[in-house]
Amino acid sequence: MQGFMALLVALLVLFSTLETHAAAEKSCPSHIKPNNPRVTGTKGERGNDPGKGVSLDTPIYMMAEKADGSGFFYFEVPLGYRLGWISEAPGYKFDPNEILPGWWTFWMPEKRYPEIELGYSLLTRSHGCEQGRFPPSVNEYFVTFGVQSLIPKHRRHGTPEDVWKKSFGHLGGTDDLVLDSGILTRKLGRNISSDIKSLSAPPGRVFYRNPIGHPFQFMFACSDSLKRLCDAQFYFPERNLNLQMRFTRNRLDNWQEILDASLELLNGWGIREQQLPRNTRNQSK
Repeated sequence: MQGFMALLVALLVLFSTLETHAAAEKSCPSHIKPNNPRVTGTKGERGNDPGKGVSLDTPIYMMAEKADGSGFFYFEVPLGYRLGWISEAPGYKFDPNEILPGWWTFWMPEKRYPEIELGYSLLTRSHGCEQGRFPPSVNEYFVTFGVQSLIPKHRRHGTPEDVWKKSFGHLGGTDDLVLDSGILTRKLGRNISSDIKSLSAPPGRVFYRNPIGHPFQFMFACSDSLKRLCDAQFYFPERNLNLQMRFTRNRLDNWQEILDASLELLNGWGIREQQLPRNTRNQSK
């Protein structure tokens, strides 16, 4: 009897797993199916046959300006992390030695690249349709980020402190609330209660800034819905590094973990200019 019950439980688990896979596949766009290889699109079609397209694990070279505009950072990155990796060009036209600009996207907390098309909104409806994977749990979410210059000819604003002053006229004052964590906050329209337990809790458009004396500058500008986005900026003067970032507002309390994950990826991808393929170095000038 015990053996029969164990078999019955195993069969129920199997059927449940198959139903989950079937439901996920049924709800996915036609060009994303569990038996597809993890590759970019091919010319004229997105339903790739096995072996077509370019593998998302393919290393590519990317560059981004230093904060003061004095030069560039260089990175060697798996193609799947590059925001907007989808391409309908034939695979043979892919140039692995081209140095590309752009932003990156990854899943938190696993730090792997997305295996689906993803735009800057991060609100794609097909986010649960990665090939052969279960739909994400409530604790899995997207982050997108980039490295950008602060110099005026390239950026409308400046450091987080500059942006705060331009937005509110000063760095601190009676309109700014200092939370228990030391983070300063400001809300358009109504006041924020000083006893808030979650940064994402106050309704309306909300802004946050680093505590006084913090070792680096940061600022968050969040929209008025938990499902919408926060634009984040992190400036590290000693590294000459300015990060721009986006994630949904309901993840705002996880900002330190998000930042740590982004820096871990960035540090792992970083290379020196001398490590670029010799025939591509002129592209970076």
